[in-house]
Amino acid sequence: MKPARSLLDRQVLLLCCLLFANRATAQAGSEAPASSELFKELAALDGVVFEAYNSCDLEKYKSYLADDVEFYHDKGGLVRTPKNVMKLMADGLCADASTRYRRELVPESLKVYPLNNYRGAARAGAALPYLYGAVQTGTHLIHLTEKGQKEKPVATAQFTVFWQYKNGKWKMSRILSYDHQDVKRD
Repeated sequence: MKPARSLLDRQVLLLCCLLFANRATAQAGSEAPASSELFKELAALDGVVFEAYNSCDLEKYKSYLADDVEFYHDKGGLVRTPKNVMKLMADGLCADASTRYRRELVPESLKVYPLNNYRGAARAGAALPYLYGAVQTGTHLIHLTEKGQKEKPVATAQFTVFWQYKNGKWKMSRILSYDHQDVKRD
């Protein structure tokens, strides 16, 4: 007959398991390399979303917003819900066809960090079975075209997007646009 483990032995064993799990989680949650499928997929989504943004294709842009979206902007404040984000775009960015802003990603600035839930059930057959989202960060350059003028860069800004992966689709749940800086002109 084996001796029963003491409560202290079980607590030490549990602590060791938790430390190992945290270490594995930290390694798996690090930055996705640019060569990874996740990075490529989110870089492509960034391109599609901002093509819709730049062309004022509001319906297409809206299709990438989660129902609980929150958009944080260092100059314009907090906007919640897809309806309000679309109103902001329609009344601002897309209101005057003679003035257009275009967002351009600074490619080497893009970073992607997977978000996993190792406590949840794995998705059978998925390349990343515990993935529930990703954080994407980078820098964008903002250009302005005014009627009869050439396009010119006017600002840079940082962005962070929490992409939520649900039912096989990526949606933007939290969007942050911050550190807007005017482009210095000679």
